[in-house]
Amino acid sequence: MNYADLIQIVELLRQSEQFSSFKLKTPELELEVQRGTAKVETPSQAAGPVAAPATPALANPAPGTSAPGAAQPLSGPGHAAPPPQEPESARAPLEPATPATWRPVKSPMVGTFYAAPEPGAAPFVQPGQAVRAGDVLCIIEVMKLMNTLRAEFDGTVLEIAVRDAQPVEYGQLLMQVEPA
Repeated sequence: MNYADLIQIVELLRQSEQFSSFKLKTPELELEVQRGTAKVETPSQAAGPVAAPATPALANPAPGTSAPGAAQPLSGPGHAAPPPQEPESARAPLEPATPATWRPVKSPMVGTFYAAPEPGAAPFVQPGQAVRAGDVLCIIEVMKLMNTLRAEFDGTVLEIAVRDAQPVEYGQLLMQVEPA
């Protein structure tokens, strides 16, 4: 089993509607992947329900409806009401439009983005810098293994979308490059 196999397993699990976990155990490897959120119980939840503080109404609600910002009742013994749903615009941040000539450089793996070869050193690339095919753009660290990400074509780095030492996900935008 190699890294590409692991990425494929994670992607299959992400896209599957039938399965939410995957477990594999061999003499050389033990792998467990689970999709979804874990339930974390806080001390206040363990102690029982806590009434939400009342919030003054912001407007006169129509009969039979509650005002925005008004406290919601608990949904049953020992269960707090579900958190209010965020508007769709708040959940999916809008990406600014980029010119059609820009080419995104995306993370090929989950790991930590490093802009320089070592702490305190100059970054591999900066916005406005020309790069040639094969030049190192950054390092993605995965489990103490440093993976260099190289330019696939000549061009100019236009923007770097992540901070140094920031965790990155598979497919996440790292930088934009305009081909030469």
